[in-house]
Amino acid sequence: MVLKIPEFIRRYEQHILPKGFVKIRHYGYLKNYKRTERLRALFAMMQLPLPPPKVQVPVKVRMLEKHGVDIGICPVCKIGSMETVATYYRGVLCKPTRTKPMKPIMYNPDRGSPSVNE
Repeated sequence: MVLKIPEFIRRYEQHILPKGFVKIRHYGYLKNYKRTERLRALFAMMQLPLPPPKVQVPVKVRMLEKHGVDIGICPVCKIGSMETVATYYRGVLCKPTRTKPMKPIMYNPDRGSPSVNE
């Protein structure tokens, strides 16, 4: 199909919204409010099997698959493993993840990696 320039511009301008208008991307059964409930009802009405539930993949596994980086290994010695002790957000403790106290760790600058005092 070949369009003349004025016709192309006319068709293109139909996609430009007037000032103050916002494009609605999802509406109807795809809008966010109660989406899963609506989709379940639609699948039931159409007598289709429900889609499988979403799988929660841990960040550690996703980083290993996508970038080939194991974030659980110590970046200094490449042998020891690291684990989350606590999560801080803007200096406030949000989520402590350890219940038992840790052994004190001493850093040896000559060796390059921390060591556990026993």
